[in-house]
Order: sequence, then structure tokens, then C-alpha cells
Amino acid sequence: MKNSGIAKLTPRSKRVLFSLAKGPMSREQIDQVSGASNGPEVVRQIRRLGFEIPCTRIRQIDRDGQICYPGRYKMTRLDRQRLFELAKGSK
Repeated sequence: MKNSGIAKLTPRSKRVLFSLAKGPMSREQIDQVSGASNGPEVVRQIRRLGFEIPCTRIRQIDRDGQICYPGRYKMTRLDRQRLFELAKGSK
């Protein structure tokens, strides 16, 4: 039981969670950290394990001068606490 939570995390999920613990990330950043080209799917898998990982749409202007709303993923305080407890329990 001690390692059950952290054991369910894939290497991709672990990299994304520990990176998100440092601050908000865009989909492109999650793609880069996870090593996958589908960051939203990695986030979905993490959410299925009980993490919230909200996504906030940020108003920006793209390179063509058009308004766009890219998402920024971040951890909640409870997400950080859960990650800390999982990491602590795996030692």
C-alpha cells in the first residue's frame, strides 16, 4: 500500500507532475517535458489518478496578430500536497 499511488504514475506523468509543482505550464511545455506530443492526454491520465490539474485559458495575441486563448495547466495546493505525500511514501 505504501507505494501504490506513486507506482501508478508513468515516467511521463512523474516528469509532468514534478515540473508542474514548480509552476504553470503550457501544452507545448508539457509536450516537451513528457516526451510526448499529446500533453493533454498525459494530463488526462494524471487526472484519472485523482489530481485536479486545472487549465486556465489565457488571452494572448498570436504571431499573426489574432486573439487566441492558449491553456495553462497548474497544480492546486491539494495537488502539490498529494504529490508530496506520494513521493514521501515511495521512499
